[in-house]
Amino acid sequence: MTRTIKSISAVIIIAFGCNNVSSQTIYVNEDFSTGSVTTPPIGWTQNLIFGDSLVDSFHFDNPCARVLNTPIVGPAAIFDSDCYSDNGGTPEYVALLSPTFDASLDTLVYLEWDQYFRDFTVSEVHVVAFNGVSVDTVYSATTSSPNPDFQSIDISSSVAGLSNAWVGFIWVGNFSWYWIIDNVLVYAPIADDVGVVAIDAPVTGCGLSSGESVTVQVVNFGLSAQGNIPVTYTVNGGGAVNDTIVATILPGDTLSYTFTVTTDFSTPGTYIIDSWTNLTGDSANANDSTLNYTVINPAITIYPYLEDFETFIPGTPGTLQNGWQNGTGDDMEWYVNAGATPSNNTGPANDHTTGAGNYMFTEASNPNFPLKTAFLLSPCFDISGLTNPYITFWYHMYGLDMGILYIDIDTGGTWIALDSIVGEQQTSDTDPWLVDTDRKSVV
Repeated sequence: MTRTIKSISAVIIIAFGCNNVSSQTIYVNEDFSTGSVTTPPIGWTQNLIFGDSLVDSFHFDNPCARVLNTPIVGPAAIFDSDCYSDNGGTPEYVALLSPTFDASLDTLVYLEWDQYFRDFTVSEVHVVAFNGVSVDTVYSATTSSPNPDFQSIDISSSVAGLSNAWVGFIWVGNFSWYWIIDNVLVYAPIADDVGVVAIDAPVTGCGLSSGESVTVQVVNFGLSAQGNIPVTYTVNGGGAVNDTIVATILPGDTLSYTFTVTTDFSTPGTYIIDSWTNLTGDSANANDSTLNYTVINPAITIYPYLEDFETFIPGTPGTLQNGWQNGTGDDMEWYVNAGATPSNNTGPANDHTTGAGNYMFTEASNPNFPLKTAFLLSPCFDISGLTNPYITFWYHMYGLDMGILYIDIDTGGTWIALDSIVGEQQTSDTDPWLVDTDRKSVV
């Protein structure tokens, strides 16, 4: 069998043996948990249309530890151009293709997946469906998506009635961030089919209360309008909280629903929320639930508090620990590093203490120049028992085009500026680190 993908300027032929899936309600249900490094799950194939064969491929091991927000859970499929591509030398055009499936008896077929696409300049992503002769583009994006982002596409016009259908995910870029894909589902809808596709609240943050509301997104995947839908959630595997959605959800529509019963999230810690529907007659259970949604109340209560980043795992961005995280809505990441920074004529040459330890840095060289921001967020601090709380820190800012380091504090929804350090502060990567010695008050 031959699969054909049509690019902007050429027709690319990709050939391999067929692996048909017998006709059933769900044709593809893939979370990539059996993928390994660059080897996709059985039946899936990735094809280098053009690029560097040594580095340009989808990975299933998250090589640069990108943040996976529930319902995206590792292993997931990720094309990480910024992590392992060749620094802008060879453009990348790579396809990840599903197994074939038999939709010959169906008139309606849907494709769903969870994703996070982070774009930069030349990156674009496409999703295609084989129509028996060529491919139809059913989804395209050139700008960053939410993290995570749920997509549901009617691909009936492409694959319904086809015995050798398949779908493909295509990355086009050149050293330009990444695309994460998970929970790919291809199915023929039935009359009664609903499910929780996302959990929106509560969210990780300071000051979570003893009466937090849980809000979920419920989709009607079926052919019939639905009302009086039983819906449930649990926290950390505890007792089930049951409720009923009285409102009618039309086929294909999504409803945001807030449970009437609240839950206590006030104790610092990690909370795992699972939520699902229990509609009578819904036999397509694979899309009923959203599991492992994580909420963290990470308040620090023991002082003095010290973070030297030594338990973090270096990388781009590496693995942050202890409640520290890269912020959202910015342009670039803070990285965990040991030793010298990767660009020339910037610093430091090593960390502040041992000379071989870890530190956090953000890379402001091309393509992150000029006027780009990077947010690094600490865990939450409960300072109600302190009479004179303050913060000190060490910093190294060497580079002719050095920007500004801002130190702000969130006091419960309002950001207050504590300090700013402007421009180059060292003249060599071997210059000693400096310490903010005036002990900025955080009251």
